[in-house]
Amino acid sequence: MALSKPITSKLKERSRTFHEEWEMQYCFTESKALKPICLICSTTIAVAKKYNLERHFKQNHSSINKNYPEGSSLRAEFIKKKKKKYLVSRICL
Repeated sequence: MALSKPITSKLKERSRTFHEEWEMQYCFTESKALKPICLICSTTIAVAKKYNLERHFKQNHSSINKNYPEGSSLRAEFIKKKKKKYLVSRICL
């Protein structure tokens, strides 16, 4: 019995595309080059996988969860400001 390669590649494709909920969870957005970029430190992650974004966020920005709890209006406002700053800087470049 042959393995179904199209299903496997579809699963890989789905797991490597940026998901909008990652913006609020891990403070990332998608750049023009379709790579995740951290809204806090502007680091670009090579492969858009949840684990990579989560690892970066926990290792580098663990205090964000204390100051801006996930799901709070404080966090939403913080992300909104950071995203606006990123978009403005992207336009200026």
